[in-house]
Amino acid sequence: MRSKLAAAAMATLLACTSNAPGPSTEPVPAGTASPAPHPDGRTPLERRRDDACEKVGAKATQCAAEDTKRDFEAGKITKDQYAQDTNEQVIRKNTKVYVEKCKKAEMSSRQVRVMEVCMKEETACGPWQACIANMQPQAR
Repeated sequence: MRSKLAAAAMATLLACTSNAPGPSTEPVPAGTASPAPHPDGRTPLERRRDDACEKVGAKATQCAAEDTKRDFEAGKITKDQYAQDTNEQVIRKNTKVYVEKCKKAEMSSRQVRVMEVCMKEETACGPWQACIANMQPQAR
């Protein structure tokens, strides 16, 4: 059975990255310096996204663990389910899976900035989750 922890973390990522516009294919205007290529081939936006994904992945699984604890305390899940969902190996695996998928997601610079700002500005899970919901792709 897939844990609630994994489901909550993945829901954050999937809800926030679907239909995100891909990287721009427009040529760089003449006389404009393009960013120096990174030795690993990632663009500056991809490097920012990947750094933010690492932080957001850890926070998403932390918040999912807090939600699981509240569910256990409220009697919504069993002690065994709580122990299974908050097992360190499960948490590490869920974080790893989240980060891997996040790093493969196409995101706009706005979406990456939302992740960066939320990680800097919000420490409690409730406000952080509300903040990160702003990653939703904007209608065109």
